[in-house]
Amino acid sequence: MVIAASALLAVTYGARVWKSWGSIPVADPQAIKPAFAEIADRPLMVPGSRLIAPGLTPAGSAYSLVVIVSPSCRFCVASVPFYRRLMGEAARGRLPLWISAPATPASSGILSALGIKRDAAVPWGAFNEQAGSTPTILLWGPGGVIEKTWVGELTPEKESEVLAAVRAPASVHREARSLPAGEIVMTASEASALAGAMLIDVSERDRYRKAHAPGAINVPIKELFLRANRDIRRDRLNVLDCSNLDDLVCAQALLDLRQDGFRVAAADLTLAEPGHNGGVQ
Repeated sequence: MVIAASALLAVTYGARVWKSWGSIPVADPQAIKPAFAEIADRPLMVPGSRLIAPGLTPAGSAYSLVVIVSPSCRFCVASVPFYRRLMGEAARGRLPLWISAPATPASSGILSALGIKRDAAVPWGAFNEQAGSTPTILLWGPGGVIEKTWVGELTPEKESEVLAAVRAPASVHREARSLPAGEIVMTASEASALAGAMLIDVSERDRYRKAHAPGAINVPIKELFLRANRDIRRDRLNVLDCSNLDDLVCAQALLDLRQDGFRVAAADLTLAEPGHNGGVQ
């Protein structure tokens, strides 16, 4: 949604260049760099994963809506009128709605436009996962499982879809995580049921050392193709743990390995198991 008759203006303050969309400032990306660094190694928020934030995670059969914005994202700023409409609709339906923004003074502009004090917003770092991009709206369901996400500046059709979800959240059916070509990403139990398959954790070494699935070998994604012939076997199925990978990166990794003659599939060990709302058991 475009703010009426407003151009994207650049205003110089000292050595920094700031932008505004209408009367709402678009922050310098450098101002939120520490907030990005704090969440850089966290898994992505995807439908089926279990999102946790102390004191906020939906309990029982409850639902919530989370709107994740960045003050340096012009699509977030341009979408403020829709977010205000969304907040009103959620209030009428008594659906909890959380606005999440980086914990920095740079967030004050967009939060003020939404009528929210900075200390009332949920910091990005409060969640155990990160949004792949902003803006992201997600329907947070029973047990903290993400039921659906909407990413980017939304078309009028998508805006209507979000509003419908606010009015009847229980009617939204979670879709399995799938890659751009339509390939379904397996859950932990589905991956473990594959006899003889090798699970490959593509996280960086530090993350792998902190925690990894039993039996998983570590081949960081940046080294995957250099080490494939040495560390990945061609005589069995290799399952890439794409829990921390963007869909496009995961799909490209699978494609490259298949073109090199490897049998591969993708899994996301953070996904809720079919029939469960509490995440991976």
